[in-house]
Amino acid sequence: MTPTPLSAMEKITALRPHLMNFDAQNQTTNMTQAANQFVQTLKAHETTATQGLREAGDPHDLVMSMAQSRIAVETIVAVRDKLVQSVNDIMRMPV
Repeated sequence: MTPTPLSAMEKITALRPHLMNFDAQNQTTNMTQAANQFVQTLKAHETTATQGLREAGDPHDLVMSMAQSRIAVETIVAVRDKLVQSVNDIMRMPV
């Protein structure tokens, strides 16, 4: 399975409508699905990278896989940072 260049961004864009209508139970399910998709994406890129390093795969696929993995990790780190920032903002609210 060769991932497409925009696969991570397409998955994030697909989650956007769900984030607009907040429902705690659905939100938990959506975040679990997003986390599972993130893990699957990284596993697919790891497989492609392993094949590329063993010279069994295409070098172009290796470079694309590494770039897509970097984008996926940067995206999840950005989401984590926003979540931490939101929690900190809530903690600073006067009671």
